[in-house]
Formats: sequence, structure tokens, C-alpha cells
Amino acid sequence: EVEKAIQLPASVDSKRIYFEGEQIDVDISVGQPLYLYVFNYHKKGVEVLFPNRYNNDTLIDDRFTFPGDEVEITATVNGERSDETLLFLFTKRRQDIGMKVDRDSLREILESIPVNEKRLITHNIVIRSI
Repeated sequence: EVEKAIQLPASVDSKRIYFEGEQIDVDISVGQPLYLYVFNYHKKGVEVLFPNRYNNDTLIDDRFTFPGDEVEITATVNGERSDETLLFLFTKRRQDIGMKVDRDSLREILESIPVNEKRLITHNIVIRSI
């Protein structure tokens, strides 16, 4: 008998268009304690945004604002516009994710986590110059 996969209870809310220099804020809510990892996936590669040197406690249990009060992440663009994808990975178990990942290692990480123990939410954002 095959059991239907149930999505982990998590949601992400943010603006989709930012102007250069604007503070990026993302509201996150979960229905149970989950571990959170945030990646910036763009044409030059992948960056780990969370955890970071300011906050490495990835367990969240209710509501969370990324990046938080202690860190500012501002929209920057080299040119007129930048299209980026923020990947929010929620898991039931802590993952050993270093501060440096590339597209292949991120794919391996995502494939190694069972479907019923993760949720991946993507947010495409556009950063425009002023």
C-alpha cells in the first residue's frame, strides 16, 4: 500500500519586486518545529543565506522573519535588473549544509532528503536599479 506524501506545514511571504538598496524581508510561518535553510539561486551560482554567521540556529517553531533584526540584506544589482530565486528548504531533521554550495551539491542535498521530510518553496524576485 502506497501512502500519500503530505507536505510539511510551511509558508513564505515576500515582495516580488525590489529596488536597489531596498531591505529584503521575508515572513515565514510553520505549523510545527522545522529546520530552515535559505539559498539564493542565480545565474552565477548558489549562495547560502541562512544559516549565516549572525544566526546559525536553523530550528524555527512558529513565525520567523528572514533575515531578522540583526542582519540587513539589501537588494543589489549590477546593471538594470537582476532575476533571482530564493529557495526555502524546510526539513524535519537538521542538515549538514556548509556555507559553500554549488548547483550540483545543492541538488545532491535536496535529493538525499526523503520527500515526506522536506518542503521546498521558491520565490522568484526581481531587483531593479533606481
